[in-house]
Amino acid sequence: MLDPKIAKLMQGLSEKEQIMFLSEYNSNRKNPTLGIILCITLGFVGVHKFYLGSVLDGMSVLFFSVITAFILGIIFSIWDVFFIAGKIKKKNYETAQKIKDNIIMLRS
Repeated sequence: MLDPKIAKLMQGLSEKEQIMFLSEYNSNRKNPTLGIILCITLGFVGVHKFYLGSVLDGMSVLFFSVITAFILGIIFSIWDVFFIAGKIKKKNYETAQKIKDNIIMLRS
């Protein structure tokens, strides 16, 4: 089911544009379930950060995790497991907004 905020973004688009939007959105959106699984299983090395496209954050977690014998990485992943779904939802909304902006630019 489509997030209501994403559905609202589609308002004002023609049927053809909505199809383009959904196609592009579905191929670029991040899956919250996968994000949580990555955070729980490989979060201690920052894999969930890389999944979100936050390369610098991922590298920071990896670095601090390695130099502290993975203790800080484990703490970071426990902390992030509570917030990863919200971060993914925000990232998906930003992606949807960019897609809509690109579609509107193509109208010209």
